[in-house]
Amino acid sequence: MGEFPEGIFSSGIFNNVGSDGTGKAGNINIRTGSLSLSDRAVLNVSNFGQGDAETIFVQADSSISLLNSNIFSNVSGGAVGNGGVVNISAGSLSLIDGSQIVAAVGDGLDSLSGGRGNGGNVNIDVRNFFSADGTNGDGLSSGVFTSVGSGAVGKGGNVDIRASSLYFTNGAFIFASTFGQGNAGDVTINVRDGITFAGFNSYGFSAGIFSTVETGGVGNGGDINLRSGSLSLTDGAQIGASTFGQGNAGNVALDVSDTISLQGSSSDGFSVEFSVL
Repeated sequence: MGEFPEGIFSSGIFNNVGSDGTGKAGNINIRTGSLSLSDRAVLNVSNFGQGDAETIFVQADSSISLLNSNIFSNVSGGAVGNGGVVNISAGSLSLIDGSQIVAAVGDGLDSLSGGRGNGGNVNIDVRNFFSADGTNGDGLSSGVFTSVGSGAVGKGGNVDIRASSLYFTNGAFIFASTFGQGNAGDVTINVRDGITFAGFNSYGFSAGIFSTVETGGVGNGGDINLRSGSLSLTDGAQIGASTFGQGNAGNVALDVSDTISLQGSSSDGFSVEFSVL
């Protein structure tokens, strides 16, 4: 997720409830022409104590670009309270080299533990293109996700994306999951023109959209609802709703007005596919 190794302090804007704190964290509101975060910079609203995290709202007239950086809201391990909402509005949005936009209960994908409360939603509204590509040196893929972490109790937030076009490549993903006790959120994508997912990264992650109940998770997976002019999955990219724990997988619903194209497999032999497991 957006937390980096111990001893590394990131440049950024923070609004948190501390581990001994009781009360609400405030909002982060940013309005600008363009916004660039790079080299592990962060925007972070989180609850480490007892209280609710509030909203991150970023509005850029032109572009928002994240390069190995993160925007995230979470209810951390051991904390009690609800996560904040992440609202992004821009002309274009780029996530590069492991950059992520996250709302989680627990501590995210790379350190899953604890936390009680509902995760916030991630809402992204982009007038032009939304692109995501690649991984960082810690093996984290670029993407957007909401999750209920291992040992956590609560409902995962929803992901809602609107854009003119969407390009996710080299393992970049959109992911809603539950590893703990609670339902995963839904993923809803509305794109006027085309959606492209292509390829795996060197760590074996597929580009695509995923809703999962993971091993040890108790709850239902969220639905994936996609509407677009066209949809292309190539080189092992996937759209899937799965359950590996205790609960039902979500539904996958595609409304594509023009063409759907599926082609090829990854170098490891994983086929392009839609799946409900």
